[in-house]
Amino acid sequence: MEYTARQKAILDYNQGMLEARQEGKQETRISMVIEMLQEGLNINTISKISKLSITEIEELKKNI
Repeated sequence: MEYTARQKAILDYNQGMLEARQEGKQETRISMVIEMLQEGLNINTISKISKLSITEIEELKKNI
């Protein structure tokens, strides 16, 4: 029983680390998109590079 609880704790920890990495990557991607928008790059080009949808990019553009 104790072994199973330890396995669960390890899996929970690993899942948390994975989610944190993914959130960090998304934050980096958003920062990059904002910089590209500020430099005047075309939204279609930004979408291709960042893998964000045009709608997501347009929403970011409204907030800068």
